[in-house]
Amino acid sequence: MRSLLVDFFLLLLLSSAMHSAAPCKEGPARDTVSATVRMVAVGDINLGRTVGKYIIAGDTCFPFEKIDWIFGGVDIIFGNLESPLSDQGGETQSPRNNLIFTGPSSGADALRMARFTLVSVANNHALDYGTAAFHETLSNLRRAGVEFAGAADSGNNAYLPAVVSRNGIRFAFFAVTDVRNSEGPAWREVADADTSLLFSAVRRVRDSVDFVILSYHGGNEYRETPTRRSREFLRAAVDAGVDVVLGHHPHVLQGIERYHRRIVSYSLGNFIFYQPQHKWTQRSVALLLRFEKGPALRRVELAGTIPVRAGYQPEAVDKESPEGREILLHLVKISGSKFPLPQLQPTYTEKQVSP
Repeated sequence: MRSLLVDFFLLLLLSSAMHSAAPCKEGPARDTVSATVRMVAVGDINLGRTVGKYIIAGDTCFPFEKIDWIFGGVDIIFGNLESPLSDQGGETQSPRNNLIFTGPSSGADALRMARFTLVSVANNHALDYGTAAFHETLSNLRRAGVEFAGAADSGNNAYLPAVVSRNGIRFAFFAVTDVRNSEGPAWREVADADTSLLFSAVRRVRDSVDFVILSYHGGNEYRETPTRRSREFLRAAVDAGVDVVLGHHPHVLQGIERYHRRIVSYSLGNFIFYQPQHKWTQRSVALLLRFEKGPALRRVELAGTIPVRAGYQPEAVDKESPEGREILLHLVKISGSKFPLPQLQPTYTEKQVSP
């Protein structure tokens, strides 16, 4: 039974003829007139602690040296930036609390060199090193040319989306957090998982873009099942106009759900994050999404699910290897009936448009 399930599952996944791309090198612009966009979404990225020390020492490409083909042949790369990026005189972790950390300013350059299009900065570590470091993070991302969503220099703009256009298709990226590590007025500059503020912002932009994507930071850490609060919030977000949800914070994989023909990934787990205490904090997936815009429709496909070994230097795992099969079968198990096995590579018509 297990062998049959493995063969059936692997048959449905992308066989993945992606082009190789040297990590941390700028690739040539893609010359295409097709209204198609390919996007890779990965999990939590911590450029502090040990990784930050390597970057400070001059090895800017260190965290991305083993990504191989994950980022090849795609138009948009997205991840959750789980650490500030600020100059703390060589410090990348609080000497008093190892749950407080920051990446160096040059971490923004590492993201750019790995060709990240944008990141979410709405998470519980956004203010780990205070307001000044938070604003420095935003400045460093702007300097490096990496877009961000979920925060702003003014609380009035925290819910403004990052708008990205590729191949004639426009995307609005929102990011919110339902978790904070502290309290205080500075959190007004980080987008909260507030239904009124977020959903009204989504509705305002919905008709001016082709797809709306939401990064959500919430749920319980190290739990493979989404909380009721997360489910209700994210389903309501889809009802408000969100097309794809990319979840973060649990540090382990959670299931993928099809809700009203939209894609909801409750947690993508870790990417650049070293947490050896749990098997599933060290294994996750990268999602490959394919968006298409035609004269009479808007369509998004879950085009592939790439097994990943997370840590200081994440790397793709061969999906036909024992480890790759185990990761993908685990995703099937925790997704269950919410995303049935025959539909792991679905095609959804998101928005009908009159010719």
